[in-house]
Amino acid sequence: MSTISLGDMQINGETEVFVLEDTLLYQKRLMTCLRTIGFKGKITIAGSVSEATNLIKTARPGLILSDWNLPDGFGIDFLKLVRSEKRFDHVPMLMVTTMDDVSKIMEAIKSGADDYIVKPFYEIDVIEKLSFAFEKRLPKENLITPSIKI
Repeated sequence: MSTISLGDMQINGETEVFVLEDTLLYQKRLMTCLRTIGFKGKITIAGSVSEATNLIKTARPGLILSDWNLPDGFGIDFLKLVRSEKRFDHVPMLMVTTMDDVSKIMEAIKSGADDYIVKPFYEIDVIEKLSFAFEKRLPKENLITPSIKI
């Protein structure tokens, strides 16, 4: 099993990722960033809220990333839908958007986002935000911790 190091913790490298992003440039940027970090599992990309709502019905992601402004709605509405389903309780979800207004960030956090990444972003920003989100959401028994020999 491959693992990904995020700060002081490690997670399963086969974790599936669900991305809601309409801009091709950022779809590619997120894919490249996730692969570089070490995600080897399936990455599902939806380009609209309606497509995401349809695909998430059968998806089993261990991480969800969502843009805010989409052609047919808002990522915040998708976030609320995801958070209303018990099966996603332990799935970290981050908003990835150009909107850097503090009120929007607070709205996302209050609606269940674990963190917020402002575009444009660097890989180190994504690692930092993912580390926090996984630490917050995942039950401790699901984290892979390195063995320590004394």
